[in-house]
Amino acid sequence: LTVRSKLFGGFGLSVFALIAVSWLGYSGLQKASIYFDHYRTSARQTLVISESATSLTEARLAVIRYALSPNDADGQHAEKILSDLKASKAKVSQFFAGSPQLAELQALEDDVHAYERAFLDYRAANAQLVEAQKNLSARGADFRKLLTETLEKAIVEENDAIIASSGRALQEFLLARVFMERYGFNADPEDLAQAQTRYNNTEPLLTSIISAPQSAALSGLTAGIAPVFEQVRVQASLLEASVKSQQETLKERIFKIGPAVSSAYQKINNTVIAAQNEIGPEASAGIASTISTTLTLAAIFTLAMSAIAVFLGLSISRAIKAITDCMKAVAAGNLTMKVFG
Repeated sequence: LTVRSKLFGGFGLSVFALIAVSWLGYSGLQKASIYFDHYRTSARQTLVISESATSLTEARLAVIRYALSPNDADGQHAEKILSDLKASKAKVSQFFAGSPQLAELQALEDDVHAYERAFLDYRAANAQLVEAQKNLSARGADFRKLLTETLEKAIVEENDAIIASSGRALQEFLLARVFMERYGFNADPEDLAQAQTRYNNTEPLLTSIISAPQSAALSGLTAGIAPVFEQVRVQASLLEASVKSQQETLKERIFKIGPAVSSAYQKINNTVIAAQNEIGPEASAGIASTISTTLTLAAIFTLAMSAIAVFLGLSISRAIKAITDCMKAVAAGNLTMKVFG
Protein backbone atom coordinates (compact mmCIF):
# COMPACT_ATOMS: atom_id res chain seq x y z
CA LEU A 1 0.00 0.00 0.00
CA THR A 2 1.15 3.52 -0.71
CA VAL A 3 1.47 6.08 2.05
CA ARG A 4 -1.50 7.92 0.65
CA SER A 5 -3.61 4.76 0.74
CA LYS A 6 -2.57 4.11 4.31
CA LEU A 7 -3.37 7.68 5.37
CA PHE A 8 -6.76 7.70 3.69
CA GLY A 9 -7.47 4.18 4.93
CA GLY A 10 -6.63 5.16 8.48
CA PHE A 11 -8.80 8.26 8.25
CA GLY A 12 -11.67 6.21 6.85
CA LEU A 13 -11.37 3.64 9.61
CA SER A 14 -11.33 6.42 12.20
CA VAL A 15 -14.48 7.92 10.75
CA PHE A 16 -16.11 4.48 10.67
CA ALA A 17 -15.12 3.88 14.28
CA LEU A 18 -16.58 7.23 15.35
CA ILE A 19 -19.81 6.50 13.49
CA ALA A 20 -20.00 3.01 15.00
CA VAL A 21 -19.41 4.27 18.54
CA SER A 22 -21.95 7.06 17.99
CA TRP A 23 -24.51 4.58 16.70
CA LEU A 24 -23.93 2.34 19.68
CA GLY A 25 -24.37 5.28 22.01
CA TYR A 26 -27.53 6.39 20.23
CA SER A 27 -28.98 2.86 20.31
CA GLY A 28 -28.20 2.62 24.00
CA LEU A 29 -29.88 5.93 24.70
CA GLN A 30 -32.92 4.87 22.68
CA LYS A 31 -33.31 1.67 24.68
CA ALA A 32 -32.78 3.53 27.94
CA SER A 33 -35.37 6.11 26.82
CA ILE A 34 -37.91 3.37 26.11
CA TYR A 35 -37.40 1.87 29.56
CA PHE A 36 -37.64 5.32 31.13
CA ASP A 37 -40.83 6.18 29.20
CA HIS A 38 -42.49 2.98 30.40
CA TYR A 39 -41.55 3.73 33.98
CA ARG A 40 -42.59 7.39 33.70
CA THR A 41 -45.96 6.41 32.22
CA SER A 42 -46.53 3.95 35.04
CA ALA A 43 -45.51 6.56 37.61
CA ARG A 44 -47.91 9.11 36.10
CA GLN A 45 -50.72 6.57 36.12
CA THR A 46 -50.01 5.84 39.77
CA LEU A 47 -50.09 9.56 40.56
CA VAL A 48 -53.34 10.17 38.68
CA ILE A 49 -55.18 7.23 40.22
CA SER A 50 -53.83 8.05 43.70
CA GLU A 51 -55.06 11.64 43.34
CA SER A 52 -58.48 10.40 42.24
CA ALA A 53 -58.70 7.91 45.11
CA THR A 54 -57.61 10.58 47.61
CA SER A 55 -60.14 13.08 46.24
CA LEU A 56 -62.92 10.52 46.50
CA THR A 57 -61.97 9.69 50.08
CA GLU A 58 -61.95 13.39 50.96
CA ALA A 59 -65.37 13.81 49.31
CA ARG A 60 -66.77 10.84 51.24
CA LEU A 61 -65.51 12.30 54.53
CA ALA A 62 -67.19 15.62 53.69
CA VAL A 63 -70.41 13.77 52.85
CA ILE A 64 -70.29 11.88 56.15
CA ARG A 65 -69.66 15.11 58.06
CA TYR A 66 -72.62 16.68 56.28
CA ALA A 67 -74.81 13.69 57.09
CA LEU A 68 -73.88 13.88 60.77
CA SER A 69 -74.28 17.64 61.00
CA PRO A 70 -75.70 19.24 57.85
CA ASN A 71 -74.05 22.54 56.97
CA ASP A 72 -73.43 24.39 53.72
CA ALA A 73 -69.63 24.40 54.11
CA ASP A 74 -69.31 20.60 54.08
CA GLY A 75 -71.99 20.27 51.43
CA GLN A 76 -70.31 22.72 49.05
CA HIS A 77 -66.90 21.20 49.77
CA ALA A 78 -68.11 17.71 48.87
CA GLU A 79 -69.81 18.98 45.71
CA LYS A 80 -66.64 20.79 44.58
CA ILE A 81 -64.44 17.72 45.09
CA LEU A 82 -66.84 15.48 43.19
CA SER A 83 -67.10 18.04 40.41
CA ASP A 84 -63.29 18.27 40.17
CA LEU A 85 -63.07 14.48 40.16
CA LYS A 86 -65.41 14.31 37.18
CA ALA A 87 -63.40 17.05 35.46
CA SER A 88 -60.24 14.90 35.68
CA LYS A 89 -61.70 12.62 32.99
CA ALA A 90 -59.41 14.11 30.30
CA LYS A 91 -56.30 13.53 32.42
CA VAL A 92 -57.27 9.92 33.08
CA SER A 93 -57.91 9.30 29.37
CA GLN A 94 -54.55 10.86 28.50
CA PHE A 95 -52.39 8.86 30.90
CA PHE A 96 -54.29 5.58 30.61
CA ALA A 97 -54.69 5.59 26.82
CA GLY A 98 -54.12 2.02 25.62
CA SER A 99 -54.05 0.73 29.20
CA PRO A 100 -56.27 -2.21 30.22
CA GLN A 101 -57.42 -0.11 33.20
CA LEU A 102 -58.92 2.60 30.96
CA ALA A 103 -62.25 0.78 30.52
CA GLU A 104 -62.52 0.24 34.29
CA LEU A 105 -61.81 3.91 34.97
CA GLN A 106 -64.38 5.01 32.41
CA ALA A 107 -66.94 2.80 34.14
CA LEU A 108 -65.95 4.36 37.47
CA GLU A 109 -66.66 7.81 36.04
CA ASP A 110 -70.32 6.79 35.77
CA ASP A 111 -70.23 5.57 39.37
CA VAL A 112 -68.71 8.86 40.54
CA HIS A 113 -71.50 10.70 38.71
CA ALA A 114 -74.07 8.45 40.41
CA TYR A 115 -72.45 9.18 43.79
CA GLU A 116 -72.56 12.90 43.12
CA ARG A 117 -76.20 12.65 42.02
CA ALA A 118 -77.03 10.72 45.20
CA PHE A 119 -75.41 13.38 47.36
CA LEU A 120 -77.25 16.18 45.56
CA ASP A 121 -80.50 14.29 46.10
CA TYR A 122 -79.57 13.87 49.76
CA ARG A 123 -79.00 17.60 50.12
CA ALA A 124 -82.35 18.28 48.45
CA ALA A 125 -84.04 15.78 50.79
CA ASN A 126 -82.35 17.44 53.74
CA ALA A 127 -83.64 20.84 52.63
CA GLN A 128 -87.15 19.37 52.38
CA LEU A 129 -86.73 17.89 55.85
CA VAL A 130 -85.71 21.24 57.32
CA GLU A 131 -88.72 22.86 55.68
CA ALA A 132 -91.00 20.10 56.98
CA GLN A 133 -89.61 20.58 60.50
CA LYS A 134 -90.30 24.31 60.33
CA ASN A 135 -93.85 23.77 59.07
CA LEU A 136 -94.57 21.11 61.69
CA SER A 137 -93.22 23.38 64.40
CA ALA A 138 -95.39 26.27 63.19
CA ARG A 139 -98.57 24.18 62.98
CA GLY A 140 -97.74 22.59 66.33
CA ALA A 141 -97.38 26.02 67.92
CA ASP A 142 -100.79 27.02 66.53
CA PHE A 143 -102.39 23.85 67.88
CA ARG A 144 -100.80 24.16 71.31
CA LYS A 145 -101.87 27.80 71.56
CA LEU A 146 -105.45 26.93 70.65
CA LEU A 147 -105.56 23.96 73.01
CA THR A 148 -104.05 26.03 75.83
CA GLU A 149 -106.62 28.77 75.32
CA THR A 150 -109.36 26.16 75.40
CA LEU A 151 -108.00 24.72 78.65
CA GLU A 152 -107.73 28.15 80.23
CA LYS A 153 -111.29 29.05 79.20
CA ALA A 154 -112.57 25.70 80.50
CA ILE A 155 -110.88 26.37 83.83
CA VAL A 156 -112.50 29.77 84.05
CA GLU A 157 -115.90 28.24 83.26
CA GLU A 158 -115.20 25.22 85.48
CA ASN A 159 -115.99 22.78 82.66
CA ASP A 160 -114.45 19.66 84.18
CA ALA A 161 -114.96 17.42 81.15
CA ILE A 162 -113.15 19.78 78.83
CA ILE A 163 -110.48 20.49 81.46
CA ALA A 164 -109.67 16.78 81.80
CA SER A 165 -109.70 16.09 78.06
CA SER A 166 -107.76 19.24 77.18
CA GLY A 167 -105.10 18.54 79.82
CA ARG A 168 -104.57 14.99 78.64
CA ALA A 169 -104.67 16.02 74.96
CA LEU A 170 -102.07 18.72 75.58
CA GLN A 171 -99.85 16.22 77.41
CA GLU A 172 -100.10 13.65 74.61
CA PHE A 173 -99.49 16.28 71.95
CA LEU A 174 -96.38 17.64 73.68
CA LEU A 175 -94.98 14.13 73.96
CA ALA A 176 -95.77 13.52 70.29
CA ARG A 177 -93.95 16.73 69.37
CA VAL A 178 -90.86 15.68 71.35
CA PHE A 179 -90.74 12.26 69.68
CA MET A 180 -91.33 13.75 66.23
CA GLU A 181 -88.52 16.25 66.70
CA ARG A 182 -86.20 13.45 67.76
CA TYR A 183 -87.25 11.41 64.76
CA GLY A 184 -86.39 14.33 62.48
CA PHE A 185 -82.83 14.36 63.84
CA ASN A 186 -82.00 10.67 64.38
CA ALA A 187 -84.53 8.88 62.11
CA ASP A 188 -85.18 6.29 64.83
CA PRO A 189 -88.29 4.25 63.93
CA GLU A 190 -89.05 3.86 67.63
CA ASP A 191 -89.41 7.63 67.98
CA LEU A 192 -91.75 7.70 65.00
CA ALA A 193 -93.86 4.91 66.47
CA GLN A 194 -94.08 6.75 69.79
CA ALA A 195 -95.06 9.99 68.06
CA GLN A 196 -97.80 8.27 66.04
CA THR A 197 -99.10 6.58 69.19
CA ARG A 198 -99.31 9.95 70.95
CA TYR A 199 -101.04 11.53 67.98
CA ASN A 200 -103.53 8.64 67.89
CA ASN A 201 -104.13 9.08 71.64
CA THR A 202 -104.83 12.77 71.09
CA GLU A 203 -107.58 12.32 68.49
CA PRO A 204 -110.28 10.74 70.75
CA LEU A 205 -109.52 13.34 73.41
CA LEU A 206 -110.15 16.09 70.88
CA THR A 207 -113.41 14.40 69.94
CA SER A 208 -114.38 14.42 73.61
CA ILE A 209 -113.57 18.11 73.85
CA ILE A 210 -115.63 19.01 70.80
CA SER A 211 -118.63 16.87 71.80
CA ALA A 212 -118.68 17.94 75.47
CA PRO A 213 -121.33 20.41 76.66
CA GLN A 214 -119.83 23.88 76.49
CA SER A 215 -120.56 27.55 76.29
CA ALA A 216 -120.64 29.54 73.09
CA ALA A 217 -117.25 31.03 73.97
CA LEU A 218 -115.71 27.58 74.40
CA SER A 219 -117.42 26.34 71.27
CA GLY A 220 -115.78 29.12 69.28
CA LEU A 221 -112.39 27.79 70.42
CA THR A 222 -113.03 24.07 70.14
CA ALA A 223 -114.45 24.39 66.64
CA GLY A 224 -110.97 25.11 65.29
CA ILE A 225 -109.15 22.36 67.18
CA ALA A 226 -109.79 19.49 64.75
CA PRO A 227 -108.77 21.39 61.55
CA VAL A 228 -105.58 22.68 63.14
CA PHE A 229 -104.70 19.21 64.47
CA GLU A 230 -105.30 17.80 60.98
CA GLN A 231 -102.75 20.29 59.65
CA VAL A 232 -100.32 19.03 62.31
CA ARG A 233 -100.84 15.44 61.18
CA VAL A 234 -100.33 16.43 57.52
CA GLN A 235 -97.03 18.17 58.33
CA ALA A 236 -95.97 15.20 60.47
CA SER A 237 -96.61 12.90 57.49
CA LEU A 238 -94.56 15.17 55.23
CA LEU A 239 -91.72 15.15 57.75
CA GLU A 240 -91.89 11.36 57.94
CA ALA A 241 -91.70 11.12 54.14
CA SER A 242 -88.74 13.53 54.05
CA VAL A 243 -86.86 11.53 56.67
CA LYS A 244 -87.48 8.25 54.85
CA SER A 245 -86.40 9.74 51.52
CA GLN A 246 -83.27 11.15 53.11
CA GLN A 247 -82.39 7.90 54.85
CA GLU A 248 -83.06 5.82 51.74
CA THR A 249 -80.72 8.04 49.73
CA LEU A 250 -78.10 7.85 52.45
CA LYS A 251 -78.20 4.11 53.12
CA GLU A 252 -79.18 2.65 49.75
CA ARG A 253 -77.15 4.95 47.52
CA ILE A 254 -74.47 7.01 49.26
CA PHE A 255 -73.33 4.33 51.73
CA LYS A 256 -73.29 1.69 48.98
CA ILE A 257 -71.92 3.58 45.97
CA GLY A 258 -69.19 5.41 47.90
CA PRO A 259 -67.42 2.35 49.38
CA ALA A 260 -67.81 0.43 46.10
CA VAL A 261 -66.17 3.23 44.08
CA SER A 262 -63.39 3.66 46.65
CA SER A 263 -62.73 -0.08 46.60
CA ALA A 264 -62.59 -0.08 42.79
CA TYR A 265 -60.17 2.86 42.76
CA GLN A 266 -58.00 1.13 45.34
CA LYS A 267 -57.98 -2.07 43.29
CA ILE A 268 -56.86 -0.21 40.16
CA ASN A 269 -54.32 1.72 42.20
CA ASN A 270 -52.86 -1.54 43.55
CA THR A 271 -52.68 -2.95 40.02
CA VAL A 272 -50.90 0.13 38.70
CA ILE A 273 -48.46 0.18 41.63
CA ALA A 274 -47.71 -3.51 41.12
CA ALA A 275 -47.02 -2.84 37.44
CA GLN A 276 -44.79 0.08 38.38
CA ASN A 277 -42.90 -2.08 40.86
CA GLU A 278 -42.32 -4.63 38.13
CA ILE A 279 -41.28 -2.05 35.55
CA GLY A 280 -38.90 -0.28 37.96
CA PRO A 281 -36.37 -3.11 38.44
CA GLU A 282 -36.82 -4.20 34.84
CA ALA A 283 -36.11 -0.68 33.61
CA SER A 284 -33.11 -0.33 35.92
CA ALA A 285 -31.71 -3.67 34.77
CA GLY A 286 -32.36 -2.80 31.13
CA ILE A 287 -30.68 0.58 31.41
CA ALA A 288 -27.72 -0.93 33.27
CA SER A 289 -27.41 -3.68 30.64
CA THR A 290 -27.62 -1.14 27.81
CA ILE A 291 -24.95 1.04 29.38
CA SER A 292 -22.72 -1.96 30.01
CA THR A 293 -23.14 -3.24 26.43
CA THR A 294 -22.54 0.19 24.96
CA LEU A 295 -19.39 0.77 27.01
CA THR A 296 -18.08 -2.72 26.22
CA LEU A 297 -18.55 -2.35 22.48
CA ALA A 298 -17.14 1.18 22.59
CA ALA A 299 -14.08 -0.17 24.41
CA ILE A 300 -13.68 -2.96 21.82
CA PHE A 301 -13.88 -0.47 18.97
CA THR A 302 -11.46 1.83 20.74
CA LEU A 303 -8.95 -0.98 21.26
CA ALA A 304 -9.38 -2.14 17.67
CA MET A 305 -8.85 1.37 16.33
CA SER A 306 -5.88 1.82 18.60
CA ALA A 307 -4.33 -1.35 17.22
CA ILE A 308 -5.05 -0.24 13.67
CA ALA A 309 -3.64 3.20 14.42
CA VAL A 310 -0.43 1.65 15.81
CA PHE A 311 -0.16 -0.63 12.81
CA LEU A 312 -0.68 2.22 10.36
CA GLY A 313 1.64 4.48 12.32
CA LEU A 314 4.45 1.91 12.26
CA SER A 315 3.81 1.21 8.58
CA ILE A 316 3.87 4.88 7.66
CA SER A 317 6.90 5.57 9.82
CA ARG A 318 8.82 2.75 8.07
CA ALA A 319 7.89 4.23 4.72
CA ILE A 320 9.00 7.69 5.82
CA LYS A 321 12.28 6.24 7.18
CA ALA A 322 12.83 4.45 3.85
CA ILE A 323 12.27 7.72 2.00
CA THR A 324 14.63 9.52 4.36
CA ASP A 325 17.36 6.87 3.85
CA CYS A 326 16.86 7.06 0.09
CA MET A 327 17.18 10.83 0.08
CA LYS A 328 20.35 10.59 2.13
CA ALA A 329 21.78 8.09 -0.35
CA VAL A 330 20.85 10.33 -3.28
CA ALA A 331 22.47 13.26 -1.51
CA ALA A 332 25.62 11.15 -1.16
CA GLY A 333 25.64 10.60 -4.96
CA ASN A 334 23.93 7.24 -5.27
CA LEU A 335 21.38 7.87 -7.99
CA THR A 336 20.35 4.23 -8.41
CA MET A 337 18.24 4.11 -5.21
CA LYS A 338 14.53 3.10 -5.39
CA VAL A 339 11.81 3.57 -2.73
CA PHE A 340 9.22 0.83 -2.20
CA GLY A 341 6.08 1.07 -0.04
